Amino acid sequence: MQSIGTIVDPRLRALSETFINKWGDRFRRAAAARKYHHARRGGLVEHTAQMMRLARAIAPLYSQLNIDLLIAGILFHDSGKLWENQFSETGFVMSYDELGELVGHISIGLEIVNSLWQKLAAENADLWKTYRPLSEDVRIHLLHLIGSHHGDKAIGFAC
Repeated sequence: MQSIGTIVDPRLRALSETFINKWGDRFRRAAAARKYHHARRGGLVEHTAQMMRLARAIAPLYSQLNIDLLIAGILFHDSGKLWENQFSETGFVMSYDELGELVGHISIGLEIVNSLWQKLAAENADLWKTYRPLSEDVRIHLLHLIGSHHGDKAIGFAC
């Protein structure tokens, strides 16, 4: 929440806050993985926070980076794991979710973020037209960060 609070771009901040308000409890329970890194209840929040701290530390070395886009991209890069690696509210066993198993976290994340973006864009159409960079460019770059975070968008789900 602290990192989201530093996002200056009103579109990315609204998107991030909407996501947390809607799925924050689920986000806090999710694991970042089933076997490898942060493979435990709450691991996704821990992984995401670590990545945000790392991004803030290296961003000053790369003046061309859009730190707001980077922080939002980190928040959303594994957002599909809320379905793929979800613990129940009271249990300690990670169940298998059909959507997570069949579609995968990258595709789910793209769908969730794009859907939230489209809803917010429609609600704020006149205002968002005044922002720079253009809203469509921000949306596409954010989706790229989610879709390519395993390296190759064609095989991202297999990495």
